[in-house]
Amino acid sequence: MLNDSLFHSLTDLPYRSIVWRRLNGQALPVTARQADGELIISDMLGAYAGDYECEILTMGGIRGNAVATIRVDRVESCPRGYTNPPSCNECDRGYIRDREGRCTEDVIIGMSTSAFPQ
Repeated sequence: MLNDSLFHSLTDLPYRSIVWRRLNGQALPVTARQADGELIISDMLGAYAGDYECEILTMGGIRGNAVATIRVDRVESCPRGYTNPPSCNECDRGYIRDREGRCTEDVIIGMSTSAFPQ
């Protein structure tokens, strides 16, 4: 898990839900995924630094929360499709932002005029 950050909610209680969020109100990083109470962030960027909150709701209706802090000391390169280290917040040449804000390859769909009868 090189260059990944893993947060695990520690609970022995059966739970209904565990939700991770950023305390600054921004969306979770595009490389983040949540599974079984864990928040896994791949390809760490400087922009991902900050406080993350885990909120749990147990089967018994008890709510709890905890805060974890990510500190990113140095970013040497950006993941594919991104540029402008250390924040890596811009799309690289040949990439555009999709509706979720991720940089994806700019694909041009062409049509051949031979597909239409004259």
